[in-house]
Amino acid sequence: MVLALLAPFGMNKISLAGNIAFWVTACFSGHLLYSPLFFLGGKYLQRFPLPSWAGLLLLSVIAGFLMCFVITFISWLYFGGSADYLEDLPVLFPKTFLVGVIITLVELFKNYIKHQNEQLAQQEHMQQEQQTSVKFMDKLPIDKRGTLLCLEMDDHYLKVHTDKGHHMLLMRLKDALADLVDYPGLQTHRSWWVAEEAIRESVKQERRVSLRLSNDLLVPVSRTYLPELKTRNLL
Repeated sequence: MVLALLAPFGMNKISLAGNIAFWVTACFSGHLLYSPLFFLGGKYLQRFPLPSWAGLLLLSVIAGFLMCFVITFISWLYFGGSADYLEDLPVLFPKTFLVGVIITLVELFKNYIKHQNEQLAQQEHMQQEQQTSVKFMDKLPIDKRGTLLCLEMDDHYLKVHTDKGHHMLLMRLKDALADLVDYPGLQTHRSWWVAEEAIRESVKQERRVSLRLSNDLLVPVSRTYLPELKTRNLL
Protein backbone atom coordinates (compact mmCIF):
# COMPACT_ATOMS: atom_id res chain seq x y z
CA MET A 1 0.00 0.00 0.00
CA VAL A 2 2.88 2.38 0.82
CA LEU A 3 4.53 1.68 -2.52
CA ALA A 4 1.23 2.18 -4.31
CA LEU A 5 0.77 5.59 -2.68
CA LEU A 6 4.38 6.62 -3.35
CA ALA A 7 4.08 5.40 -6.96
CA PRO A 8 7.85 5.14 -7.59
CA PHE A 9 9.61 4.32 -10.88
CA GLY A 10 7.15 6.23 -13.05
CA MET A 11 4.07 4.48 -11.62
CA ASN A 12 2.46 7.91 -10.99
CA LYS A 13 1.14 7.73 -14.56
CA ILE A 14 -1.08 4.82 -13.55
CA SER A 15 -4.30 4.99 -11.53
CA LEU A 16 -4.21 4.32 -7.78
CA ALA A 17 -6.23 1.12 -8.23
CA GLY A 18 -3.73 -0.08 -10.83
CA ASN A 19 -0.84 0.80 -8.51
CA ILE A 20 -2.39 -1.10 -5.62
CA ALA A 21 -3.10 -4.17 -7.74
CA PHE A 22 0.43 -4.16 -9.20
CA TRP A 23 2.31 -3.67 -5.92
CA VAL A 24 0.19 -6.14 -3.94
CA THR A 25 0.87 -8.78 -6.59
CA ALA A 26 4.55 -7.82 -6.81
CA CYS A 27 5.10 -7.87 -3.03
CA PHE A 28 3.21 -11.13 -2.60
CA SER A 29 5.22 -12.73 -5.40
CA GLY A 30 8.40 -11.30 -3.88
CA HIS A 31 7.52 -12.87 -0.53
CA LEU A 32 7.09 -16.25 -2.22
CA LEU A 33 10.51 -15.79 -3.82
CA TYR A 34 12.45 -14.19 -0.96
CA SER A 35 11.25 -16.35 1.97
CA PRO A 36 12.47 -19.76 0.72
CA LEU A 37 15.55 -18.22 -0.92
CA PHE A 38 16.69 -16.49 2.29
CA PHE A 39 15.76 -19.49 4.47
CA LEU A 40 17.52 -22.13 2.37
CA GLY A 41 20.29 -19.80 1.19
CA GLY A 42 20.97 -18.68 4.76
CA LYS A 43 21.38 -22.29 5.87
CA TYR A 44 23.69 -23.07 2.95
CA LEU A 45 25.86 -19.97 3.53
CA GLN A 46 26.44 -21.02 7.15
CA ARG A 47 29.00 -23.46 5.75
CA PHE A 48 31.21 -20.56 4.70
CA PRO A 49 33.01 -18.01 6.93
CA LEU A 50 30.99 -15.07 5.62
CA PRO A 51 29.83 -12.14 7.78
CA SER A 52 26.04 -12.08 8.16
CA TRP A 53 25.76 -8.78 6.26
CA ALA A 54 27.72 -10.25 3.31
CA GLY A 55 25.42 -13.27 3.18
CA LEU A 56 22.33 -11.03 3.20
CA LEU A 57 23.82 -8.84 0.46
CA LEU A 58 24.61 -11.85 -1.72
CA LEU A 59 21.12 -13.29 -1.28
CA SER A 60 19.59 -9.86 -2.00
CA VAL A 61 21.53 -9.66 -5.28
CA ILE A 62 20.34 -13.14 -6.31
CA ALA A 63 16.76 -12.38 -5.28
CA GLY A 64 16.83 -9.01 -7.07
CA PHE A 65 18.06 -10.70 -10.26
CA LEU A 66 15.31 -13.33 -10.14
CA MET A 67 12.72 -10.73 -9.22
CA CYS A 68 13.40 -8.89 -12.50
CA PHE A 69 11.79 -11.76 -14.41
CA VAL A 70 8.83 -11.80 -12.02
CA ILE A 71 8.27 -8.03 -12.36
CA THR A 72 8.53 -8.21 -16.17
CA PHE A 73 5.88 -10.92 -16.20
CA ILE A 74 3.58 -9.01 -13.78
CA SER A 75 4.00 -5.80 -15.84
CA TRP A 76 3.05 -7.68 -19.00
CA LEU A 77 0.12 -9.27 -17.16
CA TYR A 78 -1.30 -5.93 -15.97
CA PHE A 79 -0.21 -3.45 -18.60
CA GLY A 80 0.43 -5.53 -21.70
CA GLY A 81 3.22 -4.69 -24.12
CA SER A 82 6.31 -6.80 -24.74
CA ALA A 83 7.92 -9.12 -22.19
CA ASP A 84 11.57 -8.95 -23.19
CA TYR A 85 13.26 -10.25 -20.04
CA LEU A 86 16.88 -9.73 -21.10
CA GLU A 87 16.25 -6.24 -22.45
CA ASP A 88 14.45 -5.15 -19.25
CA LEU A 89 17.06 -6.68 -16.92
CA PRO A 90 19.55 -3.71 -16.77
CA VAL A 91 16.69 -1.28 -16.09
CA LEU A 92 14.78 -3.41 -13.61
CA PHE A 93 17.61 -4.87 -11.51
CA PRO A 94 18.55 -1.67 -9.60
CA LYS A 95 14.85 -1.15 -8.80
CA THR A 96 14.10 -4.71 -7.68
CA PHE A 97 17.32 -4.80 -5.70
CA LEU A 98 16.52 -1.50 -3.92
CA VAL A 99 12.94 -2.46 -3.05
CA GLY A 100 14.03 -5.94 -1.99
CA VAL A 101 16.74 -4.56 0.32
CA ILE A 102 14.32 -2.09 1.92
CA ILE A 103 11.70 -4.79 2.58
CA THR A 104 14.41 -7.16 3.86
CA LEU A 105 15.72 -4.52 6.27
CA VAL A 106 12.20 -3.85 7.55
CA GLU A 107 11.70 -7.59 8.10
CA LEU A 108 15.06 -7.91 9.88
CA PHE A 109 14.20 -4.95 12.13
CA LYS A 110 10.82 -6.51 12.95
CA ASN A 111 12.46 -9.84 13.81
CA TYR A 112 15.09 -8.05 15.91
CA ILE A 113 12.39 -6.27 17.94
CA LYS A 114 10.49 -9.55 18.34
CA HIS A 115 13.65 -11.34 19.51
CA GLN A 116 14.44 -8.55 22.00
CA ASN A 117 10.89 -8.70 23.40
CA GLU A 118 11.11 -12.49 23.78
CA GLN A 119 14.45 -12.20 25.60
CA LEU A 120 13.04 -9.51 27.89
CA ALA A 121 9.99 -11.65 28.69
CA GLN A 122 12.26 -14.64 29.39
CA GLN A 123 14.48 -12.59 31.71
CA GLU A 124 11.44 -11.27 33.58
CA HIS A 125 10.12 -14.82 33.94
CA MET A 126 13.49 -16.04 35.24
CA GLN A 127 13.68 -13.18 37.74
CA GLN A 128 10.17 -14.02 38.91
CA GLU A 129 11.18 -17.67 39.36
CA GLN A 130 14.30 -16.67 41.28
CA GLN A 131 12.31 -14.37 43.57
CA THR A 132 9.81 -17.17 44.22
CA SER A 133 12.61 -19.63 44.95
CA VAL A 134 14.46 -17.20 47.26
CA LYS A 135 11.27 -16.46 49.19
CA PHE A 136 10.64 -20.15 49.80
CA MET A 137 14.32 -20.95 50.50
CA ASP A 138 14.37 -18.35 53.28
CA LYS A 139 12.41 -20.88 55.34
CA LEU A 140 15.39 -23.29 55.29
CA PRO A 141 18.62 -23.19 57.30
CA ILE A 142 21.42 -21.45 55.42
CA ASP A 143 23.41 -24.69 54.98
CA LYS A 144 20.43 -26.35 53.25
CA ARG A 145 19.64 -23.53 50.84
CA GLY A 146 20.50 -24.55 47.30
CA THR A 147 18.79 -25.68 44.12
CA LEU A 148 15.29 -26.90 44.90
CA LEU A 149 14.74 -30.51 43.79
CA CYS A 150 11.49 -31.74 45.28
CA LEU A 151 9.04 -31.62 48.19
CA GLU A 152 7.89 -34.68 50.13
CA MET A 153 4.96 -34.67 52.53
CA ASP A 154 5.71 -36.65 55.69
CA ASP A 155 2.78 -36.68 58.12
CA HIS A 156 2.38 -33.05 59.27
CA TYR A 157 5.85 -32.11 58.07
CA LEU A 158 7.23 -31.20 54.69
CA LYS A 159 10.63 -32.57 53.69
CA VAL A 160 12.33 -30.11 51.36
CA HIS A 161 15.03 -31.70 49.18
CA THR A 162 17.75 -29.47 47.70
CA ASP A 163 21.14 -30.21 46.16
CA LYS A 164 22.59 -29.54 49.64
CA GLY A 165 20.49 -32.09 51.48
CA HIS A 166 17.01 -31.97 53.02
CA HIS A 167 15.20 -30.25 55.86
CA MET A 168 11.87 -30.77 57.62
CA LEU A 169 9.40 -27.90 57.81
CA LEU A 170 6.16 -27.78 59.79
CA MET A 171 4.16 -26.88 56.72
CA ARG A 172 1.46 -28.30 54.46
CA LEU A 173 2.29 -29.26 50.86
CA LYS A 174 -0.67 -27.17 49.73
CA ASP A 175 0.81 -24.03 51.31
CA ALA A 176 4.25 -24.77 49.84
CA LEU A 177 2.77 -25.12 46.35
CA ALA A 178 1.03 -21.76 46.79
CA ASP A 179 4.45 -20.21 47.50
CA LEU A 180 5.95 -21.94 44.45
CA VAL A 181 3.12 -21.20 42.02
CA ASP A 182 5.53 -19.40 39.62
CA TYR A 183 8.33 -21.95 39.96
CA PRO A 184 8.70 -24.53 37.11
CA GLY A 185 7.60 -27.79 38.67
CA LEU A 186 4.65 -30.11 39.06
CA GLN A 187 2.95 -32.40 41.52
CA THR A 188 3.47 -36.11 40.78
CA HIS A 189 1.69 -37.60 43.76
CA ARG A 190 -0.55 -36.38 46.56
CA SER A 191 2.58 -36.27 48.75
CA TRP A 192 5.20 -35.23 46.18
CA TRP A 193 6.15 -32.20 44.08
CA VAL A 194 9.24 -32.03 41.83
CA ALA A 195 11.13 -29.22 40.11
CA GLU A 196 11.28 -29.76 36.36
CA GLU A 197 15.02 -29.08 36.12
CA ALA A 198 15.69 -31.83 38.69
CA ILE A 199 14.13 -34.60 36.57
CA ARG A 200 16.69 -36.83 34.86
CA GLU A 201 14.61 -39.78 33.61
CA SER A 202 11.40 -41.73 34.06
CA VAL A 203 11.57 -45.24 35.47
CA LYS A 204 8.90 -47.86 34.81
CA GLN A 205 8.70 -50.90 37.10
CA GLU A 206 5.80 -53.18 36.29
CA ARG A 207 2.77 -50.87 36.56
CA ARG A 208 4.48 -48.23 38.64
CA VAL A 209 6.10 -45.10 37.21
CA SER A 210 8.74 -43.06 39.02
CA LEU A 211 10.96 -40.11 38.24
CA ARG A 212 14.68 -40.24 38.95
CA LEU A 213 16.00 -36.88 40.08
CA SER A 214 19.49 -35.40 39.88
CA ASN A 215 20.20 -36.62 43.44
CA ASP A 216 19.18 -40.20 42.43
CA LEU A 217 15.99 -39.97 44.46
CA LEU A 218 13.05 -41.91 42.98
CA VAL A 219 9.80 -39.96 43.15
CA PRO A 220 6.55 -41.89 42.69
CA VAL A 221 4.03 -40.85 40.03
CA SER A 222 0.36 -41.63 40.64
CA ARG A 223 -2.17 -42.20 37.86
CA THR A 224 -3.86 -38.90 38.67
CA TYR A 225 -0.80 -36.91 37.57
CA LEU A 226 0.32 -39.08 34.65
CA PRO A 227 -1.55 -37.03 31.99
CA GLU A 228 0.20 -33.81 33.09
CA LEU A 229 3.61 -35.48 32.85
CA LYS A 230 2.80 -36.79 29.37
CA THR A 231 1.60 -33.35 28.29
CA ARG A 232 4.95 -31.87 29.32
CA ASN A 233 6.88 -34.74 27.63
CA LEU A 234 8.44 -35.78 30.94
CA LEU A 235 7.71 -39.49 30.48
